[in-house]
Amino acid sequence: MRLIFKTSLCLIFLFICSQTMAQIHNELYIEEIEEEQETLNEKYKNDDTPQEGYEQQKSEQILYYELESKQQEELKYKIKKIEYSVDGEAIKNYLKQQQVEIPAIIQDSEEEKDSTIVKSTNEAAQENKRDNHYKKDNNEQKSRTLFGVSRFDSRIEFAALDANYPEEKQMLLTAKSVGMIVEKKQLKKVSKNYYQLNTTRTLANTYNVCPETAFKEQPIAGVGTAFVIGDNQFITAKHVFEKDPKKYAIVFGYKVLNKINTVENIIAERDIYFVEKITKSSNQLDICEFTTNKQFYGIPLSIEKQKQAKFNTSVYMIGHPLGLPKKLTLKASINKADHPQYFLTTLDSFAGNSGSPVFDKTTHKVIGVMVSGELDFIFNGTCYKEKSCSPPYCLGEKVVRITSFIN
Repeated sequence: MRLIFKTSLCLIFLFICSQTMAQIHNELYIEEIEEEQETLNEKYKNDDTPQEGYEQQKSEQILYYELESKQQEELKYKIKKIEYSVDGEAIKNYLKQQQVEIPAIIQDSEEEKDSTIVKSTNEAAQENKRDNHYKKDNNEQKSRTLFGVSRFDSRIEFAALDANYPEEKQMLLTAKSVGMIVEKKQLKKVSKNYYQLNTTRTLANTYNVCPETAFKEQPIAGVGTAFVIGDNQFITAKHVFEKDPKKYAIVFGYKVLNKINTVENIIAERDIYFVEKITKSSNQLDICEFTTNKQFYGIPLSIEKQKQAKFNTSVYMIGHPLGLPKKLTLKASINKADHPQYFLTTLDSFAGNSGSPVFDKTTHKVIGVMVSGELDFIFNGTCYKEKSCSPPYCLGEKVVRITSFIN
C-alpha cells in the first residue's frame, strides 16, 4: 500500500513538473516570437526603400496573427509573408483563399483601417523628422563612388545600393520598372499565386567561362530585358523575340537578395506578365513595343523626349546580362553621338542586356535602348574569357535613341 502511495506521489510530482516545464517552454516560445516581431517591426519602421510616388504601388509586409490550437489552449503565432496593395484588399483576399479568419489587425473599422494598412500619423511624422535630419546632416554627402566587380567590369548588384543616398535611391526606384524576358516554358506554376523559375543553369555550367569570370555561379534564366512605358506597354529589342512573342513572359524582381548571392526563384504571379502582341516595331532600329495580359502595378519609366543625348554624357543601364539576376551598370558615358538615331557608349553590356533601358545619370530618364555591342567572350584555348577593351580599340555598345522610336 505504501509502495502504491509513493508511486502515486511520484507520478503527481512528475506531472506537475511536466506541466510547469511546458508552461515555461510556451512562455519562452511566445517571448521569442514577440522579440522577433519587434525586431522585424523596427526593421520595416526604418526601411528607406524608395516608394515615393507609389500611391498604388504594392510592396511586401509581414503580418502576425493568432491561431487557436485545437489540441491545446496555448497561444501560438504564425508569420505569413504576403504582398499587398495599399488598400489592403490583397491581404483579405489571400486570407479568404486560405480559409483563415481575417485578424482584427486588418478589419475594416474606420478607426483601425488607416493605421493598420498604411503608416500611422506618428510613424509618418517620425519618418519625416528622420528624413529632415538626414537632409540637414548630409548636405555635403549626397552621393558616393560605387565600384563594379573589377576595374574592367562596372556591373553591380542592387543589394549593394544604399537608399540613404539620393542617387542610389532613385536607381532602386527606377529598377522596379525593368524586367527580364523569359520563355514561358521556364516558368512552372507551383500554386495558385506563385510560379517557380527554372534556375538550374548557371553561367559556369552553360558557357564554360573561365574561373575568374564575374557572377559565374549565379543562375541564368532570361533571354533579354524589357521596361515599362505605359499601363501595359513595354519596350525591348526586337531580336529578343526569336519565337512567337506569346511564348514569352516578363518577370520582375529577379535579383540577388543579399551579399551571399541568394536568388529567389519563387515568383509571385503579380510579378509575371505574359506577352500578348507586338503593337509597334522597327527592323531598322531593332526595337519593338508590346502589350501584356495585365496592367503593370508600378510606375512607368520617365522618357527623355526633349533634349538629345550628347557626347560625354554620363549614363547607366539596368538589365539582365546573360540572363543573370538584375544588374546595374555604371561608370560609363557616350563616346560617340553624331548619328541621329543611335549613339555609342562605354557600357559593359552582354547578351541579355538587349532591350535594357539606358539612363541619363543626371536626370534618371530613359535616353536609349541597348540593342547590340562588341563580342562578349573570346576563347583562350581552355575556356571563354570576358573580352575587355576601350575606345579607340573598340567602337562601343550601340544604343538606339528612345526619341527615334517613340517620336
